[in-house]
Amino acid sequence: MPTTRVFLCRHGETGWNREGRYQGFQDIPLNERGAEQAKQLATFLKNIEIHAFYASPLSRARETAVAIVSAKKLDPAVIRADQGFAEISHGSHEGMLAADVERDNPGLMRAWRAAPHTVVWPKGESVEMVQARAIPAFEKAVRDNPGKSILIAAHDAVNKVLLLWAASSPLSKFWVFKQDSTCLNVIDVVQGDNGVLSPSIVMTNSLAHTGKVFADLVHKAL
Repeated sequence: MPTTRVFLCRHGETGWNREGRYQGFQDIPLNERGAEQAKQLATFLKNIEIHAFYASPLSRARETAVAIVSAKKLDPAVIRADQGFAEISHGSHEGMLAADVERDNPGLMRAWRAAPHTVVWPKGESVEMVQARAIPAFEKAVRDNPGKSILIAAHDAVNKVLLLWAASSPLSKFWVFKQDSTCLNVIDVVQGDNGVLSPSIVMTNSLAHTGKVFADLVHKAL
């Protein structure tokens, strides 16, 4: 039975990450530090064989993927964009500081922290909606690459819901997995003869490429 190894990373830091603003579908590019983080991850993965590359269509994820393929002397055209890997939409709260959302809608924030699976962001998405689009995108990437290695450059919430799926854990456990800027997760997925995919989590939230064990910035806006 073929096993596909998935390198699932989060994008590098953006200015809005640093300020604590909700980004969601807003197309915010990497800041200088984020670009450096992406280069560090690219150097770390340079000599690891990866056969296919996928990314969220948002520029912060694509820029991270471009750094990785460029370090491998590959054309960025090999990166396949998939809307299924886009960040959760925070709807009408996008662009707002976490502190402002807390002030204007404290009930929403209490629910988001205590029971994230019950929250639908006004004019935006729920984590269930994100998982409903992220899993098919993930499964397609895996099925298209049996026995190979692939990279997916995505986002905090997307990675969380995929890791929960891989761990057979409910969305109520959304906060169990931490995802720092350019963190690397590894998931091995066995494709059975019956077509069923069986994922195993090998590693989560690794920052080995940065030379650190823990991130030195807490991103408040998720």
